[in-house]
Amino acid sequence: MSRKLYFLFALAALVIAACNTASGYKLGGTVSGLGGGKALVLEEATSGQTLTVNTNGSFTFSQGLQKGASYQVVVNTPPQAQSCVVENAGGVINADVSDVRVSCGDSGSLDTSFGSAGSTITPLVSLAAQAKAMVALADGRLLAAGEKAGGSYPDLALARFDVDGALDTGFGSAGRVVEDLGSTSRANALLVGDDGTVVVGGSAYGGDSDFVLIRYTASGQRDAGFGSGGLVRTDFSGSHDYLRALLLLPDGRLLAGGRSGDGFALARYKTDGSLDSGFGTGGRVRTPMGSGGVGVYALALQADGKIVAVGKQYSGGNAQFAVARYLPSGQLDSGFGGGSGYVLLDYAGKNDAAHAVTLLPDGKIVVAGQADNSSGQGFPALVRLNADGSLDASFGSGGWRVLSSAPTGALYALALQPDGKLLLAGNAPDASFSYAAFLLARLLPGGDLDPEFGDGGLSITEFGGDAWIRALALQPNGKIVVAGYANGASSEGFALARYWP
Repeated sequence: MSRKLYFLFALAALVIAACNTASGYKLGGTVSGLGGGKALVLEEATSGQTLTVNTNGSFTFSQGLQKGASYQVVVNTPPQAQSCVVENAGGVINADVSDVRVSCGDSGSLDTSFGSAGSTITPLVSLAAQAKAMVALADGRLLAAGEKAGGSYPDLALARFDVDGALDTGFGSAGRVVEDLGSTSRANALLVGDDGTVVVGGSAYGGDSDFVLIRYTASGQRDAGFGSGGLVRTDFSGSHDYLRALLLLPDGRLLAGGRSGDGFALARYKTDGSLDSGFGTGGRVRTPMGSGGVGVYALALQADGKIVAVGKQYSGGNAQFAVARYLPSGQLDSGFGGGSGYVLLDYAGKNDAAHAVTLLPDGKIVVAGQADNSSGQGFPALVRLNADGSLDASFGSGGWRVLSSAPTGALYALALQPDGKLLLAGNAPDASFSYAAFLLARLLPGGDLDPEFGDGGLSITEFGGDAWIRALALQPNGKIVVAGYANGASSEGFALARYWP
């Protein structure tokens, strides 16, 4: 071969290599679940290029990526009334990529990849059980706590589930932990620390009932470094005490809330489970208000360290939403409730109860529960308060938002989505008004039901028997998981369901 011909071949090879380098490696994958006639806009966040997808099946971005480049596929614009989740979304490209998976579903509908067609009922030790608290772990697994019925008395119980609802056999005994404390015991609250340790809060009975905390290792074994053999019991001067809420404070201490006698009760604990004497009196706070009540159901921690507690107290012969705010020291905050540190909120002169609370970025407070109308019929209801405890008149009707389309229902859990929409969970009647059913709802930031979620903002799931939600969590991919109780056609126990956001 002549030197000239060799040079031409070498030049051609360089040109071809340069063209391949210029076009780069392909980036694509598949889309599933996209509704007919709907469009999805994907974005490769590193390069900023977008791609509109109109059909299910394979997709490829038009612009290739150079070897060694990072990529991250995100949803730029979801389909109308749907949400989408991206798997295998990012990495470093060294060859063509075709395994990015985008799955979509109707907002508020059951995610059929979870459990059995979207839900799962898990008996604990073959006996009825109900979940009252749940946490979504950083890897998407789920931890739920509550009680197991049957036997001589209910027992405190918890279970861990994998990302898609199957029991995680690496936790406790085949995925379950059941505590027989010698008398009736129930778990109502649950926390998971950064180190994976689990703290369960509830009540146990003896001569009277006490606050109970149990700490476990990440594998579900009692943590001997906490309390006595992992267990702490707290008595408020011989009264009946019920723990219903827990907060993990930034420094690792624990704050518990519930009822002592007929008022609000709080207790703060050090990391070893001992009472923190720097809080209240010997680590405890009792707050009578109104003419009595059933105490705290939920807690929230403000950025300034102040504590918001909500529950149910009586005044003028009827139960009302009760909201109190405390200073970090345990004293009532005189800057809340017109100087008293708390407010009692009455909807229509009947009986109301607050079960859940969340804080908004602007400092406002949303409280959810049940409110009776003037005829005594209960409805899922919530209020929004200004930072000083006054009703926010710009929300709903005078600060109240009552879901009149779900009679005889109630709300027990709240969660704020990253887009500012508010998720509400509890129970409502099934279609035949024969049983209670799971109720999930979503509100727009202004308080109106989100028309793109479920059926006009509501999603009701029936199990063929009574069912109710007591806890709500968002998995890392944004999917919505609820937990509670269901008595289905062939099973009864901890009930979980997952929905498209």
